[in-house]
Amino acid sequence: MKKIALTVMIVGLLVVHATAQSPRIELIVKGRVLDHEGQPVPKAIVTAGPIGPLKGVVPTAYSDQRGEFSVVVHQTGEFLVTAQKTGMA
Repeated sequence: MKKIALTVMIVGLLVVHATAQSPRIELIVKGRVLDHEGQPVPKAIVTAGPIGPLKGVVPTAYSDQRGEFSVVVHQTGEFLVTAQKTGMA
């Protein structure tokens, strides 16, 4: 599986859900997956994994027909956002 270029316009949206036990933090990472010619890449697998220790599952989403994606992350910190699509150079 070859990796493709990823242009990310991060719109880090922080949402805090208050519960009786503790607040739950959600960070929404949005962006676009583009190929080397700047064209949108639909159906690319996008992950947003923490650079440090992982707690739980790596958040994953697919890009839409415009190459846009939205990944919900349930912890704060630094993240590495990657995109892959089979058959892309």
